[in-house]
Amino acid sequence: MSDEHINLLGDTSQRQRLFGEALILSLRGAAIGAAIFFGIGIFFWLIAVVGSLLPPESKEALDPTPWSYIIEQPLDDTTRSA
Repeated sequence: MSDEHINLLGDTSQRQRLFGEALILSLRGAAIGAAIFFGIGIFFWLIAVVGSLLPPESKEALDPTPWSYIIEQPLDDTTRSA
């Protein structure tokens, strides 16, 4: 195995080779970041589409979380702290 560096950009100077490799790596990172960003956006868009397909009755139902009944009950004078 030789210690020679594989130059994918052809016969260029050291400065041009480093610039080219940095540019390629920067573009690759930008592409990965864009894929993650748009992937998250598509995920939320799909959730919105599925939510729009639900019947209206399911959107008007009470919240099924365990503590939602506490939030929805109005406070009376006996439950308020001094």
